Amino acid sequence: MDEFDGIVQQSVGANLGLRYLDGARMATMSDIQLANPETLSRINLADRLTHNMDRTARNLNLVVDAAGALRAIDHNAWLFLDRAMAQRAPFRFDLLEGHVLGDRSLSTPSVPSLDFDAVDHASESWIAATRLSRAEMTQRLHDYAQALAAAR
Repeated sequence: MDEFDGIVQQSVGANLGLRYLDGARMATMSDIQLANPETLSRINLADRLTHNMDRTARNLNLVVDAAGALRAIDHNAWLFLDRAMAQRAPFRFDLLEGHVLGDRSLSTPSVPSLDFDAVDHASESWIAATRLSRAEMTQRLHDYAQALAAAR
Protein backbone atom coordinates (compact mmCIF):
# COMPACT_ATOMS: atom_id res chain seq x y z
CA MET A 1 0.00 0.00 0.00
CA ASP A 2 1.44 3.39 -0.96
CA GLU A 3 1.01 6.64 0.99
CA PHE A 4 -1.95 7.83 -1.10
CA ASP A 5 -3.79 4.54 -0.81
CA GLY A 6 -3.26 4.57 2.94
CA ILE A 7 -4.79 8.04 3.23
CA VAL A 8 -7.81 7.06 1.14
CA GLN A 9 -8.37 3.87 3.15
CA GLN A 10 -8.26 5.77 6.45
CA SER A 11 -10.42 8.71 5.41
CA VAL A 12 -14.07 9.00 6.25
CA GLY A 13 -16.59 9.78 3.53
CA ALA A 14 -16.25 10.21 -0.18
CA ASN A 15 -12.91 10.89 -1.82
CA LEU A 16 -12.50 12.72 -5.07
CA GLY A 17 -9.56 12.33 -7.40
CA LEU A 18 -9.34 14.92 -10.11
CA ARG A 19 -6.40 13.96 -12.29
CA TYR A 20 -3.01 12.30 -12.19
CA LEU A 21 -0.27 14.70 -13.25
CA ASP A 22 2.37 12.59 -14.96
CA GLY A 23 5.84 14.07 -14.55
CA ALA A 24 4.85 16.43 -11.75
CA ARG A 25 7.22 17.24 -8.91
CA MET A 26 6.68 18.83 -5.53
CA ALA A 27 6.91 22.62 -5.69
CA THR A 28 9.42 24.62 -3.69
CA MET A 29 9.30 28.14 -2.32
CA SER A 30 11.45 29.14 -5.32
CA ASP A 31 8.72 27.86 -7.63
CA ILE A 32 6.23 30.08 -5.83
CA GLN A 33 8.54 33.08 -6.18
CA LEU A 34 8.72 32.45 -9.95
CA ALA A 35 5.05 31.53 -10.44
CA ASN A 36 2.66 33.47 -12.61
CA PRO A 37 0.93 36.04 -10.32
CA GLU A 38 -2.44 35.19 -11.87
CA THR A 39 -1.97 31.53 -10.91
CA LEU A 40 -1.09 32.54 -7.36
CA SER A 41 -4.14 34.82 -7.23
CA ARG A 42 -6.41 31.98 -8.33
CA ILE A 43 -4.95 29.63 -5.71
CA ASN A 44 -5.36 32.40 -3.13
CA LEU A 45 -9.02 32.88 -4.11
CA ALA A 46 -9.74 29.14 -4.07
CA ASP A 47 -8.13 28.76 -0.66
CA ARG A 48 -10.08 31.73 0.70
CA LEU A 49 -13.32 30.30 -0.69
CA THR A 50 -12.72 26.86 0.74
CA HIS A 51 -10.88 27.87 3.92
CA ASN A 52 -8.04 25.58 2.92
CA MET A 53 -5.92 25.61 6.03
CA ASP A 54 -3.01 23.37 5.15
CA ARG A 55 -1.05 25.20 2.45
CA THR A 56 1.91 26.28 4.59
CA ALA A 57 5.64 26.72 4.02
CA ARG A 58 6.13 23.34 5.71
CA ASN A 59 3.53 21.66 3.50
CA LEU A 60 3.00 23.64 0.28
CA ASN A 61 0.52 21.22 -1.28
CA LEU A 62 1.60 22.49 -4.67
CA VAL A 63 3.24 20.67 -7.55
CA VAL A 64 4.88 21.78 -10.76
CA ASP A 65 3.54 19.80 -13.70
CA ALA A 66 5.60 18.53 -16.64
CA ALA A 67 4.89 21.78 -18.53
CA GLY A 68 6.20 23.88 -15.62
CA ALA A 69 2.80 25.11 -14.38
CA LEU A 70 2.13 25.41 -10.67
CA ARG A 71 -0.83 23.26 -9.56
CA ALA A 72 -2.66 23.14 -6.24
CA ILE A 73 -3.14 19.68 -4.74
CA ASP A 74 -4.33 18.06 -1.52
CA HIS A 75 -7.56 19.85 -0.70
CA ASN A 76 -8.46 17.69 2.28
CA ALA A 77 -8.60 20.42 4.89
CA TRP A 78 -11.49 22.41 3.46
CA LEU A 79 -13.85 23.81 6.04
CA PHE A 80 -16.18 25.83 3.83
CA LEU A 81 -18.89 23.22 3.36
CA ASP A 82 -19.45 22.87 7.10
CA ARG A 83 -19.53 26.65 7.48
CA ALA A 84 -21.80 27.22 4.50
CA MET A 85 -24.28 24.51 5.50
CA ALA A 86 -24.36 25.72 9.13
CA GLN A 87 -24.75 29.33 7.95
CA ARG A 88 -21.95 30.45 10.25
CA ALA A 89 -22.25 34.06 9.15
CA PRO A 90 -20.67 36.44 8.92
CA PHE A 91 -18.42 34.36 6.74
CA ARG A 92 -14.71 35.15 6.85
CA PHE A 93 -12.50 34.69 3.85
CA ASP A 94 -9.07 35.69 5.09
CA LEU A 95 -6.26 33.18 4.75
CA LEU A 96 -5.31 31.49 7.96
CA GLU A 97 -2.09 32.42 9.72
CA GLY A 98 0.86 30.61 8.22
CA HIS A 99 -0.72 30.18 4.78
CA VAL A 100 2.06 30.29 2.20
CA LEU A 101 0.29 33.03 0.20
CA GLY A 102 -0.99 34.96 3.20
CA ASP A 103 1.77 37.56 3.23
CA ARG A 104 1.59 38.31 -0.49
CA SER A 105 -0.09 41.26 -2.07
CA LEU A 106 -2.00 39.59 -4.89
CA SER A 107 -4.73 40.91 -7.10
CA THR A 108 -8.02 39.18 -6.50
CA PRO A 109 -9.51 37.70 -9.64
CA SER A 110 -13.20 38.21 -10.14
CA VAL A 111 -15.30 35.55 -8.51
CA PRO A 112 -16.64 33.39 -11.31
CA SER A 113 -20.33 32.72 -11.57
CA LEU A 114 -20.81 29.54 -9.61
CA ASP A 115 -23.25 26.86 -10.62
CA PHE A 116 -24.17 24.49 -7.83
CA ASP A 117 -25.65 21.78 -10.01
CA ALA A 118 -23.28 19.35 -8.30
CA VAL A 119 -25.83 19.28 -5.48
CA ASP A 120 -28.28 17.76 -7.96
CA HIS A 121 -25.82 14.92 -8.60
CA ALA A 122 -24.87 14.21 -4.99
CA SER A 123 -25.94 10.86 -3.57
CA GLU A 124 -29.11 10.64 -1.51
CA SER A 125 -27.14 9.38 1.49
CA TRP A 126 -24.83 12.39 1.34
CA ILE A 127 -27.76 14.82 1.06
CA ALA A 128 -29.58 13.09 3.92
CA ALA A 129 -26.49 13.40 6.14
CA THR A 130 -26.72 17.19 5.88
CA ARG A 131 -30.35 17.17 7.08
CA LEU A 132 -31.10 19.75 4.39
CA SER A 133 -32.99 19.56 1.15
CA ARG A 134 -31.12 19.96 -2.12
CA ALA A 135 -32.75 23.39 -2.54
CA GLU A 136 -31.61 24.47 0.94
CA MET A 137 -28.06 23.27 0.24
CA THR A 138 -27.96 25.11 -3.08
CA GLN A 139 -29.25 28.31 -1.44
CA ARG A 140 -26.69 28.13 1.34
CA LEU A 141 -23.85 27.60 -1.14
CA HIS A 142 -25.16 30.51 -3.18
CA ASP A 143 -25.26 32.72 -0.05
CA TYR A 144 -21.69 31.70 0.78
CA ALA A 145 -20.47 32.54 -2.73
CA GLN A 146 -22.23 35.91 -2.60
CA ALA A 147 -20.51 36.67 0.71
CA LEU A 148 -17.14 35.92 -0.90
CA ALA A 149 -17.92 38.23 -3.81
CA ALA A 150 -18.89 40.98 -1.37
CA ALA A 151 -15.71 40.43 0.71
CA ARG A 152 -13.37 41.07 -2.21
